[in-house]
Amino acid sequence: MSYTRIGQCVCRGTTPDLSMCVNTDVVSWENTFEDLGSGHPILNLVVGRNAEHSANRKVRIADLDTFRQNRDTKKEEPIKDIGSWCEKILADVEIATKEI
Repeated sequence: MSYTRIGQCVCRGTTPDLSMCVNTDVVSWENTFEDLGSGHPILNLVVGRNAEHSANRKVRIADLDTFRQNRDTKKEEPIKDIGSWCEKILADVEIATKEI
């Protein structure tokens, strides 16, 4: 077994490191056995990707400059109702967001 935490004279090596990956087909890791002076060896994590899922995925990108300009043109009043204020912010985010 390849330990990811080097033990001391009173305890053995352990493997406490945990990596979680979702929406991927291939995940593997290997211990490089280099520790750079610490008790934790460097791990090499390889994550693959399913090309079919990547090609069909749409991405939403918010243009922060557009968002700021839109917010700057509006008169800010003291927040009286946090719910309505959040709705206004989210509406401005939608205006500045595009899907590619």
